[in-house]
Amino acid sequence: MSVLLYPSGVTENYDPKDLVFTDQEILHIFKDFEYVRSARLVEIPNTWCVWAQNKKIDENNFNKIGSDILKENIFCELLFIHDSQINPDWLLTDSIIYKNHSEFKKDLFNLFDRVAENVLQQNQRNREDQGKDLNQVLLNIIGPTADKRVLFEFDPHKQSKEFYEDIFFVNFADKVREYLKTVYKNQDVFYLYSDKKTMIFIKDENVDFLMQLLINFFQRTEKYEFCQELKTIYESWKTYKQFKHKKRKKENK
Repeated sequence: MSVLLYPSGVTENYDPKDLVFTDQEILHIFKDFEYVRSARLVEIPNTWCVWAQNKKIDENNFNKIGSDILKENIFCELLFIHDSQINPDWLLTDSIIYKNHSEFKKDLFNLFDRVAENVLQQNQRNREDQGKDLNQVLLNIIGPTADKRVLFEFDPHKQSKEFYEDIFFVNFADKVREYLKTVYKNQDVFYLYSDKKTMIFIKDENVDFLMQLLINFFQRTEKYEFCQELKTIYESWKTYKQFKHKKRKKENK
């Protein structure tokens, strides 16, 4: 059992077609990179790690958990391979297999959890030191997407009162408006933000509430062009949803 750890923190089982990996099965994962690197994992016996890099680094692909595990900055997926799936002719394995696949996977995911918890605790301490804890956006984790990003839900009714104060809300409002202006298209899910690691959506029943908040905020700050952009997107979304609703009613007759 081998495991891919994506920059988003999403994991995926990855096994060879036969008993052990071929060169191409490993290199295929990193086909878009210039260099492939590897190292033994100290914390867990019988574990070989493989990752890749380019001369030009894309900071959006920073693999925080993988970097903390290997104590080296990694900007791609990180593959953890059990020694039993490594070709012995490569002379890369430990001389003794200490743990089977299930024990290997259990230890590996425990390590992921510990490192992720440390990352969360450090982020929490940083927010508290900066006095930003109360105004942080709260998101519900839904799970991994098909393309290995993490899907979050934004619920406007679960945010703190401080979050909606203009001095704090401005950053959120600007990012959402810029994303909608650049990326928005009519589809079944209303997305507020996405990048290479994350997708954030809002449920249909909360879209009206949030859009009114955003429009009112930009009216107060006299950014009327932004108001019009949001109103146009909102009207487009309502029209699309009404069309979809009528279509479903016809299909159900």
